Amino acid sequence: MPREITNKSPISIAEARELLIERSEADELSYLQRGALEHAHITAKVSADVAKELKEILVSRYRIELDNAITLVNIIPNNIDELRQLLSDTDKYPTEIIEDILELIKLIEEEKPIPEKFHTPLSKEVLVEKEEPEEEPEEEGEGAPDWFDDVDEEEEFDEFQDDFD
Repeated sequence: MPREITNKSPISIAEARELLIERSEADELSYLQRGALEHAHITAKVSADVAKELKEILVSRYRIELDNAITLVNIIPNNIDELRQLLSDTDKYPTEIIEDILELIKLIEEEKPIPEKFHTPLSKEVLVEKEEPEEEPEEEGEGAPDWFDDVDEEEEFDEFQDDFD
């Protein structure tokens, strides 16, 4: 018999596994629930408690969106390239922050205690990669040729369009 929905927040595979185990102890699981539990046993890489803690740190310290944090918890990336691909907002994180997140994930994976530094949020200035000013072309020899300034794009487009009419 279906139960009442009490909470609609996204959870990691490890947390889903824990919920299904609790439900299996209270009632018999349906066919779909047994399949989901089997999948969760195979794919969950950390315990539910560790998953919750890692998710909380990723969201509070690094301001990673909840969905992205859950993806990181589920996959536990092994290197910087994997981590960059999993973060949809990679451009806003400097390499030092990406390395810091990877260090945290490795500590979790090795089941080592998490240092206190990971529990303090970072400032927005630290999280945002500093943009380098655009270089302006030099006066002589670089940049667009002199004749480029004389080109009237609208006039050339009209001539091009006439060829097809």
